[in-house]
Amino acid sequence: MKLSEQKRTILIILLLFFTAILMSNYFEVGMTGVLAFFVAYLSKGLRKVK
Repeated sequence: MKLSEQKRTILIILLLFFTAILMSNYFEVGMTGVLAFFVAYLSKGLRKVK
């Protein structure tokens, strides 16, 4: 369990770091990715509700 927790934490940190780089270097691309992810997440939630 400790190994999986460590891996999860490392993955989250890497994702945050990657997102920060995208936001700073390619703000428009980063925003588009976030919006696309948000829309996909919302549509998934709506499908689950239905």
